[in-house]
Amino acid sequence: MNHNKLILVPFIQFCLCAYSQNSNQFEGLGWENLKNKNYVIAQEYFSKCTFQSDDNFECLYGLAYSNYKLKNYIVADSICNYMLLIDKTVREYKYIKTNGHWLKGLIQIQLSYNKKAIDELKKAIEYQNNPDILNALGLVYLKDNRLKKGIKYFKKAIQMDSLNAYAFNNLASAYLMLEKIDLAKLNLKYSENILPANPYLYKNKAKVAAYEGRYEEACKFIQTSKELGYKKFEFEDNSDDLESLIKKYCSTR
Repeated sequence: MNHNKLILVPFIQFCLCAYSQNSNQFEGLGWENLKNKNYVIAQEYFSKCTFQSDDNFECLYGLAYSNYKLKNYIVADSICNYMLLIDKTVREYKYIKTNGHWLKGLIQIQLSYNKKAIDELKKAIEYQNNPDILNALGLVYLKDNRLKKGIKYFKKAIQMDSLNAYAFNNLASAYLMLEKIDLAKLNLKYSENILPANPYLYKNKAKVAAYEGRYEEACKFIQTSKELGYKKFEFEDNSDDLESLIKKYCSTR
């Protein structure tokens, strides 16, 4: 009997088990830190995870997303390109294809390539017809001043999820841009009934009030938006940020 083999086999099994545990631990810590917006630390853990296992696609996605949040857009895009080479036989195929194209779409928005962003988001929808992706696609069309297309995708998002407060609010944004104030008000009402503490809702309510000459009310709404933790998101232009609107509405009284 080969006694060395008896010792070696359990040792290899132990090493593989420890290797797997470390990889899973790094992945878990990566997602935990990503959730808590500790993007640098998340990036470190996902890097360790992918170093141990370069075919752990969830770790790769976490690494791409943490780089995206750190504004390392070219790095994030390169990781997405690698992820999207995933074989159809892999369990996470649909998840990675959806999220990979979704993230590439967000990256293209940051790089001001709206057409490329639209193409990537449409590819994501091919793998999962998700209301959040439909909503995002509508926002890119709004950013590109293609309002009818934007409205089309917001309505599709609402058809899939009738409690999507953000899609109702974004639909209101489109109608505001078209100066269809009654339709904007109607959709803001739907949005408020679903999610009354939405800071983006109050920004649009401020715009409606200002359009109707109610600047004091517009100022109150925009201040409420700030108090609720409004943060600029990927699809906004600088001229439409909160501080600009506060100066515009609150100094007009």
